[in-house]
This record gives sequence, C-alpha cells and structure tokens, in this order.
Amino acid sequence: DIVGNKLYIASYNDDALEIMDITNPAFPAHVGSYQSTPHLDGITDVKIIGNYAYVSAFLSKKVSVIDISNPATPTYVTSIGAATGSLILDGASNIVYSWWYVYVASQNSDTIDVINASSPASPTYVTRVNKSTTIRLDGATSLEVRWNYLYVAATVDDALEILNITNPALPTHAWMLRNTTTLDGAYAVALTGSTAWLVNNSSHNLLAINISNPATPMITSELKNGPTLLWYPSKILLDWDYAYIASYTSHALEIVNVADKNSPNHIAAIQNNNSTIRLMNPLGLAKKGDIVYVASFSSNAIQMINVANPANPVPPGNILHST
Repeated sequence: DIVGNKLYIASYNDDALEIMDITNPAFPAHVGSYQSTPHLDGITDVKIIGNYAYVSAFLSKKVSVIDISNPATPTYVTSIGAATGSLILDGASNIVYSWWYVYVASQNSDTIDVINASSPASPTYVTRVNKSTTIRLDGATSLEVRWNYLYVAATVDDALEILNITNPALPTHAWMLRNTTTLDGAYAVALTGSTAWLVNNSSHNLLAINISNPATPMITSELKNGPTLLWYPSKILLDWDYAYIASYTSHALEIVNVADKNSPNHIAAIQNNNSTIRLMNPLGLAKKGDIVYVASFSSNAIQMINVANPANPVPPGNILHST
C-alpha cells in the first residue's frame, strides 16, 4: 500500500511489515519495520487506515493491527484470528476497507470474513460468508469494493463472485460469473468505471467484465498470453488508461492499454534478468507518480519500473533483501 510518501510492504518470508520513504519515488529509503512470526507469519497484504496498518497473515491465520503513527518504530496493537469467536482466516490473502469495515479473503478456508475496524485497539468480528453451490468462494484470493458491492476472485471455483454489502453484517449473494475455460484460476480483480478487469492464473488471460449492472456481469473482451506476457498472472493494477500486470511465471511486468474495454491491447513488457531487473515471480504492485513498484517473491526484491512512457518502461533500480 502507498499512503503519502510511504510505501508499506508485506514481506512474506520475513514475517514483517517493511516501511519505506518514497519522497524520491525512484530511490526508496528504509524507514522502519515490524517483525513477528506469531502475528505476521506469511504476511500477504497490508491496508493503511489512518495511523494503523491492518495486515493479513496467511500462516498465522490472523489480521493484525500495527500502529504506524511513528513509521520509524511501528508497534503491535492487537490481532483477530481463528481463536476469536467463529472467525476462520486460514490462508488470509487480501484485505479491502470500506466504511469502517475490513473484508478479508481467506484462500484456504474459502471465506470472506468481515471485521469492524472502527476501534483499532479492539477490532470486532462481524460475520463470515462461506462458500456454497451458490456463493463461489473456493480459493478466494482477491477483493475489490465498489459502493455496495464486493467483488471476489475465487481461483479454485474459476469465478468472479459478487456480494451485496449494503448491510456489512449480512453480505448477500448478488451474482457470480463462472467459466472453467476463460476464468480458469481467477486470481486478481481490479475495477475502473463500469468494468471489472480480471486476470486468470490458468487461463493466462485478462478479461474485461461489464459490471454496470452487478446482477448481470458480462464478459466484453479477452486478452490472452501470446505477444503479451500473461503466463500465470498474479496481480493487476489500474492507472488511467493502463493496466499493469504482474506475471508470475513470465517473470515480467506486462503493460496493457485498457482505454477501450472492448479491445485491450499489449503495449510493452519488461522481464527479469537477475541483475538490473529483479522480477522473479512477481506478486505485488503499487504505483506513485511514474514509478511502479513490483514485489518479486523469488528475487526477494522490490523492483522499480519507470512508466512515464508506458510503451518504453525503464528500470531505474531495485532494492534487495538485507538484514
């Protein structure tokens, strides 16, 4: 997550929240970090709400709250997890926030958990949405929220599930789009206007889905792996007319022009070279100004990509793991 001049990084293998100053976007500088295996084991995502970071931990099966009012010395506040009420956060993968509520996709328990975050010192469990033959949440990995709807990419169900969250305490099934061919391994979703853009891990593609009526989502276009580098895409970030896609097995950042949702087209791509470009198994994306930050799992690195000209991305540098 990026807030102001700070970049917040979920470091899975370090069980840590890393904070960097990006006042100069091309040259991030370490500010502080918080590490805890009990609370942040397999940390996967971070969402900043005011002076607090809410982080999901895949292996700890928790959402933890970290006080970041002093970024140089972030401090642990509390956690909520499997031992709290009936909450199940096995494989907690992604967090979104809307109107004092945190929604968590748990990949292993196949659930969406809802947490009231109005009091950071004492977040409370609200409810859980389980998978069913109607509600497709098997392998829920990615969330986006728009108004009264929550959009869920469910990788095992090969589906985009849409939940109505008008009442956060009682999310209800609105509709779902499922296709074992075009949505095979539905993995990450991002929204712009009346379109949901979905990357699908096993279909190796990018889909544009019309959600102007969330009760009747419709596929409007598909861009497949080919000239594009979409071999097991893992993350998508939208910015104006462009989609930036982390392609896990292509070891690449793919750039797509999405100005026309009916005809997205490949603009450029940049691949790992294990030297000036560290993009082995990219999983995370963030952007500030002209710089895209790519979190590369197997490179243990943050790679900066300058996309001032999206047709000619340039790598100004990278930051490698250190003690």
